Amino acid sequence: MGVALISLSLLAGLVLLLGLAFPGLLKRKDKPLARRAIGIGLGGIFAVLLLGGIVLATRPATSANAGDNAQNLSSVTATVPAAPYDIESYIYSDSFVGGIKVAQIRAIVTGDDRNRWAATIIAISQTAQDAGAESVKVTLLRNISRDVPDVLRELAHAYYNPVPNRSVWNDKDKWAIFVAQPGHIADDRTIAFNQAYHEEYRKLIRARLSEDKAAEQARRAVAARFKLPADWKLWAGNVNDNKDRFSPDSISIDRKPVTERLKELKDCLSNGTSDQPRPCT
Repeated sequence: MGVALISLSLLAGLVLLLGLAFPGLLKRKDKPLARRAIGIGLGGIFAVLLLGGIVLATRPATSANAGDNAQNLSSVTATVPAAPYDIESYIYSDSFVGGIKVAQIRAIVTGDDRNRWAATIIAISQTAQDAGAESVKVTLLRNISRDVPDVLRELAHAYYNPVPNRSVWNDKDKWAIFVAQPGHIADDRTIAFNQAYHEEYRKLIRARLSEDKAAEQARRAVAARFKLPADWKLWAGNVNDNKDRFSPDSISIDRKPVTERLKELKDCLSNGTSDQPRPCT
């Protein structure tokens, strides 16, 4: 805005000079030069300022205005396509008190972003409800080796209580969704030294060391191998339930990319209940 005002001021000054000089070129005997020059100069300044007002009123938003617009847009529900997924396993049981039908589903995705992970987990949860589940838990996992613990694979988890008085979860809200932040997901190196620690620990336990000694020796061995600081810690998890809660009302879901997968899941759940994990193929 400062640059615009400087430009307008320079333009106004130029018009004033022209207003003073131009009448001299068209000098008439019946009108005093000074009066006509001042009139044209002031008229020119007025015209420039008027034009400047129009320009400033219609200019594109500055960064500050853009922020205001972004804040307004943030309240608008965005349509997010669910990400393609595979079912790693599921349990569909009615063995809980009161015969409550509970679906626990583990799904795998590759890549994508936080909103798409949320869209996927919501679509899967609602499909389980459509199949008859009264309480639903869905865990979304990275498409990496199943030998890697969930704490390193997990991208999101959700508890869905479509019928609150038929819920087995402690959280009485209809939804409790937690989605990892993209910058807080275990990378390959983190996975490697966490895995190395558990392997070393198990080896030392088999060698009849106490749990405390095995843990301490495993820590030192892994720190030396990966050049970690002395106070390094095992990965606590990709998803932080205290920080990563996600509101289902913040997005609208496009289910088209996963229509067939959702149909397959509904068919699998319709095959009957079981307390044992099953594949969905």
